[in-house]
Amino acid sequence: RSQLQDASMLLPMARRLGQEAERLTETQLAEAIWALGRLAFRGDLKGTNFLNPLARRACSNIIHFSMQELGTIAWSFGRLEELHSQLLSAISQRAVAEAQAAHGSGDRGQLSAKAVANLLWGFARLRYEDKVLFGNLGDLLCRQLEAGGSQPHAGARARPNVRALVSVIWSFATVECHHPELFAIVARALVQEQASLTDLAISNVAWSYARNNVLCPELLQCLADLTKVRATSFNEQHIANVAWAFATLSYEDVALFEVLSAAARHKIEHFKAQAVANVAWAFAKAEHSDEDLFDSLAKSATSCSMRRYSSQNVANLTWAFAVMRHRDEEYLDCLSEVVLRRCDTFEPQALSTLGISMVRLSLAPSPPLAAVLTAASHRFSESALDVQALANVGWAAGKARHSEDGFLDRLHEATWTRRQQLSVQDVGSLLWALSHLGRDDEQLGKALVVELLSKGDEAGTKAGAGALTGTGTSAVEGQPAAFEEKEVPPKLRSAAALDLAVLARVIATRYFSPLRLPAHSEAITPKRRKLCTYPQVQLQMAMRKKGFFQG
Repeated sequence: RSQLQDASMLLPMARRLGQEAERLTETQLAEAIWALGRLAFRGDLKGTNFLNPLARRACSNIIHFSMQELGTIAWSFGRLEELHSQLLSAISQRAVAEAQAAHGSGDRGQLSAKAVANLLWGFARLRYEDKVLFGNLGDLLCRQLEAGGSQPHAGARARPNVRALVSVIWSFATVECHHPELFAIVARALVQEQASLTDLAISNVAWSYARNNVLCPELLQCLADLTKVRATSFNEQHIANVAWAFATLSYEDVALFEVLSAAARHKIEHFKAQAVANVAWAFAKAEHSDEDLFDSLAKSATSCSMRRYSSQNVANLTWAFAVMRHRDEEYLDCLSEVVLRRCDTFEPQALSTLGISMVRLSLAPSPPLAAVLTAASHRFSESALDVQALANVGWAAGKARHSEDGFLDRLHEATWTRRQQLSVQDVGSLLWALSHLGRDDEQLGKALVVELLSKGDEAGTKAGAGALTGTGTSAVEGQPAAFEEKEVPPKLRSAAALDLAVLARVIATRYFSPLRLPAHSEAITPKRRKLCTYPQVQLQMAMRKKGFFQG
């Protein structure tokens, strides 16, 4: 409790506690584990096995601990980053039983908001997913809050424990466990208790709701108003989290982003790589142009030559510059050096994002971009590279006219292998890229379109079955056949108008000279009001080129 941290004492104490574990009472054991959690620097006890005897002792007597003590134990193991699956499983079973018993009796039992918050925080910190546990404790908290606060007492309606509630929703968001009812109830409670929200709480609440994609307008307005007042006291992580959260939830507030921009520029020298990348991404996602801020972000990145930037940090920062059309020559030179030196170690998704971003920043063709595209092509077979990323790499290669080192063979093979997963946009990009690079393949093109026209179920095969060879006319009267919207293949129905039009243009220009594709024009019909000039022109050119125009 004195907060005296002395690493030289920590390991001997942990060793001795492990040796004496069997002699400790439950309360002493919980206090010892809590003390180690408070004293230890993160990872100090990793690999020592000193905690194993304590964990085994706790497992053997799990029924004799109070829920407050079990919450403390879970919190401590989370802080120490020590994953002991048997202990967490035992704690989970006990907590679920308590929550279900409390539901049956109409009381909270031993599960106070603080105990629940500590327990869930420990599980989340260790990334130990237990949906049954989170679901039961979430339901219990909902009942407590609806009944009159997280710590009810006789004669008055208790005020909720704000710190515990913030910790709970952070835990749910961290393990990506969705509980809409809990998030809605907590949002109302936090709005009422907004005066109790610290800077850290504002940051964590915004991040949690964005991470779980929960939109609560009243809470967001409250957080935005608090941020405008307190942003000058935010640290770099608070600024990055709040900016990322509001951009992720597409919350439009120009004044908010101006305040965040000013705070970020004022503290830019303290920003770490993740914060720089997140702020840049957030402002680009929100389409909030700020030349001064992006100049500061570029300077921060180049000042350390992006040595500590992960591949995702580099990709997100470059993507933000590309979206905002912000060219900083010093940053681009630094980016080129980083890419040429490290791109073989980059994650597949980062390579995809970098490829399209570098093209948009007019770095095509160039040796750094060629290195990125070649490195990405060697990762096409990995599941970490999704189909949209594959299409992005293809599009970037088409723009850069990159076809060296067997790139086209790998792109063609990956497109064929993953054809069933491709969307309309993906197919349009990949067919365009392969054709633009001189690799027209009518068999591949037909196979891709067949997949797009597929209904995915037996009842829906009627419309897709003859789409490639049919004329789209009535056999009796020679008139255009009725083609109801519900018969349009799902992938076409859900596609954006622009993607459909571009795909039709690619098909009409490069593929299927003897074929007519009525499904494409009919899929556009329900989207006609959304069409801008460019998709209209593309579609009309495509349909006329094939001698087919309907509706």
